[in-house]
Formats: sequence, structure tokens, C-alpha cells
Amino acid sequence: LNMTSDQRPASAQEVSLVLRHIDQQRISGTLVYSLPKTVPTKVSSKTNQAMQNAYVLYSQRRLEDATAAYERALKDDDKNAQAWQGRGLMLALRGQHRDALQSFERALQVDSRLVTALNGKGSALNYLRRYREALDTFERALSIEPDNASAWDGKGTAQNALGQPEQALKSYDLALHYNPRLALAWNNKALVLRQLRRYQDALTSSEEATTHERNNATYWNSKGLVLYDMGRLSEAHKAFQEAARLNPNFAPAWYGIGNILHAQHTLPGARDAFNRAVKIDPRFVRAWDRLGNVLSDLGDYSKAVDAYNEAIRVDSKYASAYNGKANAWLKLGRYDLA
Repeated sequence: LNMTSDQRPASAQEVSLVLRHIDQQRISGTLVYSLPKTVPTKVSSKTNQAMQNAYVLYSQRRLEDATAAYERALKDDDKNAQAWQGRGLMLALRGQHRDALQSFERALQVDSRLVTALNGKGSALNYLRRYREALDTFERALSIEPDNASAWDGKGTAQNALGQPEQALKSYDLALHYNPRLALAWNNKALVLRQLRRYQDALTSSEEATTHERNNATYWNSKGLVLYDMGRLSEAHKAFQEAARLNPNFAPAWYGIGNILHAQHTLPGARDAFNRAVKIDPRFVRAWDRLGNVLSDLGDYSKAVDAYNEAIRVDSKYASAYNGKANAWLKLGRYDLA
């Protein structure tokens, strides 16, 4: 904003590069904030180096090594809120949500106004299905930073889980007001709209998610689910295939492909897709159940019983699997077992 042109940034791109660098420092915990002179800030060069190494490892997706680097920083200074926060973020990315929660709580013991740690804590609580606590945590983050898009998104997820879908949509809209490119919020909004059977709106949100983050298998899978519900099977198949291409070990994508092929009466292909889904995730109860259905349609009733048994082993109250198993026993003439 300087009146002298040569003291202003040359372009918006230059500003963007600086902001991106600042954001990287914030994530890695190496950003130095201006503090009152009365507040002592002692960070050893050893700790600072460990923090910088952690961010480099994170950017290379070496999450285990990045976690270890944050832990080395904490050995040098166990009151380093940024290091606890960074460790929590790495653990969350690795799916270790209980341990991540503990790290975020340690960070907040040092600095209770650390919004990234509050968001991380709220997300961990959502994963652990502690939705009321998650909602309280995101509201705390928003009391500090009302325009934080990630906090609004997390709040929406907690609200929807608590049976408040309309309030959740309002939270997602606020997240997207503050960050229109937040693909996660577009995807979460799509899930709620699909739940409410507002399929066209859900499809629009899904397309926004895949536009802003084209390489995310989860978002393509969500788009496939909406298209499947709309009866647009060919388009849904392409969306599920794209999800599977981006992440060949993403079981829901293979489940979606299996459903499409089953609906199109391509039974061997459907069987193979469901088999792949349960091989990736042996606790995928719906995939076991649908595999049983396909095997029954193929006339392989004994293997169908085995598939239904696997579904029941995972969830002993999964009624559909009992129903399918009964029908398979009927076909085998085992009326007593049916």
C-alpha cells in the first residue's frame, strides 16, 4: 500500500508467494510472531532446526519421519506449542487420532489460543465420534478467529453428526464464504445434501470439490455416490473409476464400481470389484453383504453363505446379511438353517 510504486509488490503473484511461505512456516512451527518485549521467547537453534526438518519431511509426505523430527524438538523443549501441534498434525494424517488428540491438548496447555491446534483437536474428536466436545472445540476456535474456514467446516461436521443437518449446511456455507476453494467443505456439504436427498445441489457441490482438488479419491467417490443415487450409472461409474485410479487401495471406490456393475447385470465384474473392496478392508461389512448378493445371483450359494458370514462376523446385527444368508440356504435346500 506504499505510495511509492517501487516499494510495493510487483504483482499479486509475488504477494501469493510470500503468503505461501508464511503459511508453510506456520504449519511447520517455524513462523516467528511479534510478541511484547515482556514475553521471553527462547527457542534453541537445535529446536528450530528440528522444526524446519519436520516441515521438509512433511512436504515429502514422509509422515513417520516428520513425526520423529517433531518429537526430537520436544525432547529439547517440551513446552514448544508449535512442536506439539506439528506432531498432532502428523499423527492425524497417519490416522492415529487418539495420539493426535493428546498432542493437540499438550499444545493448547502451552498456548490456549492456538487455532490450528484447536481445529486439530476438534477434528480428532470428530473422528473419535465425540461430537459434542468437537463442536465446543470448534466454537472456541471461532471465538478467537471468526473467519477461520477450517473451523466452520469442522463445526459443520460435528453438527451433522449430532442430527443438525440444516445448521451444518449453514456452517459449510460460512466456511466457503471465507474460503471458496476449500474442497473439503464442498465435499462435506455434498454429503449432507445427499443425505437430505437434494441430489442436484449435492452434485453441484461435489463438482466444486473435484474442481478445486482434482487428485482426491474421496471427492470423486462422493461424486459417484450422488450420480448413482440420481440413476446416472455411466457417469457414476466414471467417477468411481477415477477414485480407484487415484487411489487403488480405496475400498469405497471398488464398492461403488461393484454396485454399478451389479446394477448393469455384469456379475463377474461386480464380484471381482467387491472381492477387491473386502481384500483392502476386511471389515467393510456392506461390501461383504453385496458380495454375497452377487455370488447368490451367480448361483454360487455356498460361497455366498461364506460372504454373509463374514459380514455377520464384522457386525452381528447387520440384518441384510442374515436375510441374504437365509435365501442362500433356501436355494441349497437347507430349510432348517434358513
